[in-house]
Amino acid sequence: DENKEETFSLWLGAFSSDSEYRDLIERYDSIGFRPHVTLCPSFRARAKCVRSRVILSALTIYYYHDSGIEIAIDIANVLKKEGRIKLEVQEIDHSNAFFKCVFIRMKSTDSLTRATAIARAEIQSKLSSYPRKDEAFDPHISIVYGERTQKDRKRIAVEILNRYVALHEHKTYATNLILVCTSQRERYEKWEICEELPIVDKLL
Repeated sequence: DENKEETFSLWLGAFSSDSEYRDLIERYDSIGFRPHVTLCPSFRARAKCVRSRVILSALTIYYYHDSGIEIAIDIANVLKKEGRIKLEVQEIDHSNAFFKCVFIRMKSTDSLTRATAIARAEIQSKLSSYPRKDEAFDPHISIVYGERTQKDRKRIAVEILNRYVALHEHKTYATNLILVCTSQRERYEKWEICEELPIVDKLL
């Protein structure tokens, strides 16, 4: 279907060092998403690139509609010019939100804040509507997804702090990829990484 739309999420991944996060996710979470920081709120776009034709008098004009992947490629190309995006650990926290059951909150560094602003502006410019453009930015790496009691969430957060001393050190990472993911809210079994886009000229 040429008009089919999907929901796209853009993730920052492939940190300069993410082995401890992979270990945490394998230990505590059954979903097992790759460690990532969500770059910007999700958006709806065409699943594929579609070319349409409009005839005006004697002229034939072709319009190319941006797919979600094409929008992500444009964002990656802009971010390549911005330099490395800095990710810095702030603290471990938990909440009753499905996608932030137990998570590592990241600092809103200048480069990260600039990156989300660029991504949101690019999406807004390519789509007729981007209702989530102005949502608050809360950068984090989710360790556990799902619904758990407050007691269970707190227990896991304390275990993580005790087991992974390095997380106390407010470690800083660089990220070098945008992971383009098709998502369906809490139907996480339907989520799929469909593209990996470098945002630096040379991968780490």
